[in-house]
Amino acid sequence: MSVEGKKMLIVGGGAGIGAAIGVEAARQGAEIAIADLSTAALRETETAIESIGGIAHTSLVDIGDDASVARMGEWAKGTIGSPDILLVTVIDYPGSFSGLDDMDVNEWRRSFEVNFFGYIRVVEQFLAEMRARGSGTIVLTASTVALLPDPTAAVLLRYKAIKHALFGLSQALAVALKGSGLRSVCFCPSLTATPGTIDNLRSSGLEGVEDILAIAAQPDDVARFFLAELAKDEFLICAHAGYRDLLVEYASNQLDPAPFISQHFPSAA
Repeated sequence: MSVEGKKMLIVGGGAGIGAAIGVEAARQGAEIAIADLSTAALRETETAIESIGGIAHTSLVDIGDDASVARMGEWAKGTIGSPDILLVTVIDYPGSFSGLDDMDVNEWRRSFEVNFFGYIRVVEQFLAEMRARGSGTIVLTASTVALLPDPTAAVLLRYKAIKHALFGLSQALAVALKGSGLRSVCFCPSLTATPGTIDNLRSSGLEGVEDILAIAAQPDDVARFFLAELAKDEFLICAHAGYRDLLVEYASNQLDPAPFISQHFPSAA
């Protein structure tokens, strides 16, 4: 599916991967609506899209808040209608960092409120109209870590749990939407060089972190990859090179993360 002529709503598109996808999709002929928590980020992405002759609409949203998401939904429907492509790519990095000494259930609840339940709030706003129309694509952003383990799990317990939950939600949607004309896609970026990712991981004190950060992809490259893969009409878009073979290797060890990490991240094992 080409994005040319499509109306695309990116929730969390003010910066990072979401912003990069918005700019590249506009370059390829999509009309872009972006919702984000930051006014400055929205303005910057809108300017970038308009500088290449694209069409951009922007709105503030806090996906952890019911009323805010409802207002965003009404804005989007009044601006572009029910989107052809709904991409949710929000992540609150500081709220998703946690280790063995940070198991406070209230902190976990707050993190899931935004990073998981927020996605459901957004989908709820558009699902009925998309089903009535009988077409559209819903893309939820999980992560390569929902498929393959890596050493950052030691400091990202909440993040890993959230991304596994989003992968499961995407997969369940794919089954439930069969025959409806709608498509569910799970987008699993690999480690990407966005400020939130790099800065937070670097300050975590994780052993071998610089070796891990050295393989981080650039947002523009991830955006181009995502849109090329979206055109293939498949469920999973994983930006990690060679992930199919790695999944076979991982499964052959009963999904035990220890041997996989030892093999592929020796400096952190």
